[in-house]
Amino acid sequence: MGKCKMDSDLHRIKLDKGPVYQTSRGGNYYFRYQVRGERKCVSLKTANREEAIRKAKELLPTVQATNLEIIATHVKVARKLAAQTKSLPISEIWKTYSEHPQRALPATVREQLSYKATLAEFLRFLDSRITQFSQITETHVIKFADYL
Repeated sequence: MGKCKMDSDLHRIKLDKGPVYQTSRGGNYYFRYQVRGERKCVSLKTANREEAIRKAKELLPTVQATNLEIIATHVKVARKLAAQTKSLPISEIWKTYSEHPQRALPATVREQLSYKATLAEFLRFLDSRITQFSQITETHVIKFADYL
């Protein structure tokens, strides 16, 4: 999991289970919390302060859940919300990945170029009819691993 760094003069709002904050001026807000002693950080996908607080508060019941039954209910609701999101064109995968706060942070430029080259090779390996990230399945990944 990538590091979520904060600039001290950016907005930071404390909630019961952790802060809502920005990593850059005018950028998206993030919500940081802990579950069983493990720190988690999730993008709230908005640069609007009020909307960020609302979204973080919507996550609180899941973060505070005490048993699997409650968590399962929240997962069902989240899946319905995820089904409403738009699909990502495969041409946008690297851009989206490279901007994600939880991406792997390569130690060298060479390592980063290797990541990008491997993704490009994977995309060439895919059937040309695949145009959206959501169309890529585990079977595609397994076939690519066998190919390698």
